Amino acid sequence: MSTVAELRTAAQANWPSGYHSSVLTTPKILAFLNSVQRFVCNRFNFSFMEAVAYASTTDETRTIIVPPAGGGEVWTEVDTGTVLRFKDEIAAEIKDTNSQRIPLTRGYKAKLENMLIFGDKTAKGVPSHYALHKSKIWLYDLPYHAANDDNAFIVYMTYYGYLADMADDDSHNELTDVYSEILEYGVTAMGLRIGLDWEGYAVWWNMMLSELAVAIDADQGKQHAMIEEGIQPVEGNSMAAPEFTERVFVQSPITS
Repeated sequence: MSTVAELRTAAQANWPSGYHSSVLTTPKILAFLNSVQRFVCNRFNFSFMEAVAYASTTDETRTIIVPPAGGGEVWTEVDTGTVLRFKDEIAAEIKDTNSQRIPLTRGYKAKLENMLIFGDKTAKGVPSHYALHKSKIWLYDLPYHAANDDNAFIVYMTYYGYLADMADDDSHNELTDVYSEILEYGVTAMGLRIGLDWEGYAVWWNMMLSELAVAIDADQGKQHAMIEEGIQPVEGNSMAAPEFTERVFVQSPITS
């Protein structure tokens, strides 16, 4: 694990002694760290950026704003309580009063509104489709709480979000814990740019990009690893918790 303080010390050790100390202050280095972090999050959807948040519908209101940074009035994060700023969606579901979670089908707003089944823009009921448009989730049909025992529907959004900015010396997260070299090298490069050391900047920035490429390959391996054959899911509800049958190995007879 690397904290902000440890990353700052590591970057300072890569600069000449006393290097532009009046400019490269603690707040400035923290700003560099957050800039590199945002750069990393923009380059790839890492598994540690995945989050699940939920929000309630408003009766006969089609839109919900996408999950904001740092929480808010609308969304609640399922695991940590800290709602990440939305980047890319993975999937969406809707839960009714019977606690059944129904997958929503994604579509483009214009195409959904041109479909025959959604041709009536005032149609209301249980939403089955959604679109992302202008930082909002658009639900089709209009959520109709009377069709849900006069209760709001709960929309669950699984998505990739930007990591929250680090705020103080003790701050750390999944990126600093696992891939601290990316941040160290990136901050080192940005500091050298302050002194117009473009050659040094290029060297350290390319080192950062190389570490980032390695991290992306490693994370892709985790996300897209082959599922071991021989494990069969038990028949049941597709949204239920996974259960697995016992694996059975048959040894082939040895023949001479």
